[in-house]
Amino acid sequence: MLALVLLSACSAVPPVLSVLTTALQMDRPEERPPLPNPRPIEQRELRWKVLTPETLPKNDDWVYFGITPRDYEDLSLNQAEVLRFVREVMWRLRYYRNELPPDAAPPDKTEDR
Repeated sequence: MLALVLLSACSAVPPVLSVLTTALQMDRPEERPPLPNPRPIEQRELRWKVLTPETLPKNDDWVYFGITPRDYEDLSLNQAEVLRFVREVMWRLRYYRNELPPDAAPPDKTEDR
């Protein structure tokens, strides 16, 4: 009886239906082009001169730090370089958050806010 059930059980299964496949046209999400990394910060070297009571004409307990006009200019340029880097990074963040159009150009080095 077991053999009869096993042999006839397959004939009770309905035939496999054919599968209809169709190709669908899907819009591909727009891709953002890869961007180069921001230029690294280029700091200028500063030469600090420490003025102590031994190097001053008066006997004070203070320690003074002095820089030359050229070093002060380098200090200012260093700060401008840090601001440029932050602007580039913030632009990149806004770009990848889709707050800017895909063809937006990175900020120009001379751009001021």
